[in-house]
Amino acid sequence: MSSGLDLVRRMAKVHEQVSRREVADAVTELTGAETVLGHLLRERDGLRHRLQVEATSGAAAGALADGYRYLGALEMRIGEARESVEALGQTLLERETAWMGKRKELRGLDTVHARRLRAESARRERRVQKALDDLKRPESPVLALEIG
Repeated sequence: MSSGLDLVRRMAKVHEQVSRREVADAVTELTGAETVLGHLLRERDGLRHRLQVEATSGAAAGALADGYRYLGALEMRIGEARESVEALGQTLLERETAWMGKRKELRGLDTVHARRLRAESARRERRVQKALDDLKRPESPVLALEIG
């Protein structure tokens, strides 16, 4: 029927599938980054608690200073992890938007394809009906051969 439309539909389907895979990859990356951030936050909270306990129990100043230096470094890693989560979240939104556009395009092509199939079917039915109507007419060449 319409090999050009079929080719475009196949290409659109491949593009939609690739785009869907990119969304899934973005979700995986974001989930991983959120997990890392969660671990860092828990580590920070645990360290803060330990430092408070050590400070109130009279721990050595050097040990406390080392703990607070590590806490500062941990805060920097948490900031970087938050930035990463934010960037990956934005990437996910962009990929979802692109995927939805490709899905919409594919659905539109499927609609055009279905309309063309229905139109072709209707034309075929009209041709068959016309041929049947022609056979029923008394002046039909087929009937003339049978009579003659």
